[in-house]
Amino acid sequence: MDAAKSAWVIGTGETTTPAQAQEMHVVIREYLACRSSALAEGTRVVYGGSVGAANADDLFAQPDIDGGLVGGASLDALGFSRTCCVAEHS
Repeated sequence: MDAAKSAWVIGTGETTTPAQAQEMHVVIREYLACRSSALAEGTRVVYGGSVGAANADDLFAQPDIDGGLVGGASLDALGFSRTCCVAEHS
């Protein structure tokens, strides 16, 4: 990945798009599938960037994103509750 595409890495305050996150989750799942299809199907791959009320809908709608790291967004009780509801229903 080149520097222009990695501007959103952890600690920068920037976030990836749901499409970019999905693309990397596909790469991870394909890697697992090379070892075992059962492994790829049975492994939950979670998004390691920040998930919160503002982006949970779009992230959890992606077919290969099985969950996410909430982090600092968990300090907002209402936002955290909404994020959990989105995760539960996706």
